[in-house]
Amino acid sequence: MKHNFQKGFTLVELLVVMVIITILVGLMLPAVHQIREAARRSVCENNIRQLALACLNLEHNVGALPSGGWGPSYVGDPDMASGMNQPGSWLFAILPYIEQNDVYMQAADGNRSRVTDKQAAGALTTINMQIPTFLCSSRRTVKDKLPVFSDLDFINSNDVASPYYACKSDYAANSGSHLGSNSYTSGAYFLDADPRANTNIYGTQSSSWNPTWDTDNNHVNDKSDGVIHRRTAVRIDDITDGTSKTYLLGEKYVCPNFYLRTEATFTDTEDVTGTFEVIGDGRGAYAGCCDDNQRSAGVYPMQDTVNLRLNGSITLTKKVYTSSRGTDGSVMTTVTTQDFPYSGVYSPFGSAHGGSFGMALCDGSVHRVNYGLDPAVHSAMGTRNGSDLVNLSEVFNR
Repeated sequence: MKHNFQKGFTLVELLVVMVIITILVGLMLPAVHQIREAARRSVCENNIRQLALACLNLEHNVGALPSGGWGPSYVGDPDMASGMNQPGSWLFAILPYIEQNDVYMQAADGNRSRVTDKQAAGALTTINMQIPTFLCSSRRTVKDKLPVFSDLDFINSNDVASPYYACKSDYAANSGSHLGSNSYTSGAYFLDADPRANTNIYGTQSSSWNPTWDTDNNHVNDKSDGVIHRRTAVRIDDITDGTSKTYLLGEKYVCPNFYLRTEATFTDTEDVTGTFEVIGDGRGAYAGCCDDNQRSAGVYPMQDTVNLRLNGSITLTKKVYTSSRGTDGSVMTTVTTQDFPYSGVYSPFGSAHGGSFGMALCDGSVHRVNYGLDPAVHSAMGTRNGSDLVNLSEVFNR
């Protein structure tokens, strides 16, 4: 009788095959990771391009780039248009230009003189709606719950409710080249966060919406050498350094410990262990001029680094305008200066991507910028009218 036997694998042969497969998988995983990261970086660059084109289209239609807003105590109001009187961020102003007009119009009430219940409720609706174009998928997506500070108290919006999630952005506008040129400073000049309630606005009650600005504040545009800052109205013609040599906006640095939370416990750069709050990513995308939405080219750019919470101290000079009304109805204004320390982030650009970060220039082009570029060149790219000589080959990651 004839028997047919099928030859099978021996245990040794099976182990060899498994080892080979393991090695191949090990070789493939980095390549797969690189492909995925390249895809995410491409999406991120497309986001930057869309935001830049929106800013330029707005400038074409109204004659100026979007303003940076009034300050972190405010969010956007669609009834206040996109200029110096817009209290919200530049990201709010460009919503109609990225096909998000329905989000933009939520707080519209047709009333410019005061904050109505309709506006406050509508503003909160806007705050709660995530925009995919604002996020780098190497960090987070619209499916993530993105936290903001629990004590946020916007003047023209209802409070963000617990658990305090809101729309956020991984991109920031170029505020200029000054060290610490963020929500509080432009060089050594200080502007209060709440223009309606503080001493530099006279004769204005808390329910009023249109403040009376003093002459210096009305020219705040001249005190920032970037393109989008507090109450700015920069035109393309104002960018005398050249639109192809001036930053418009780009990726901002965020510590990975804070991608999905506002507090974290770790040892910071000063070797102090404790629980720290996020800097520059805790107020949301629509808050007026603040570190969340403006960054400085006067600070060295960085790749996101775990356990690296940026901090520092600078001394600012604040101009205080004290006004009083005489018996005849005339307004007397005195001006004093006050020096005080400010501790916080120095507002760098940066990203989650290795090797370079994405930036859009004022001509609408998008480039990868080397982390290792000359700080002086980086600073020069932040100025709109600094008459700086810039060799672009030193800037871009080709």
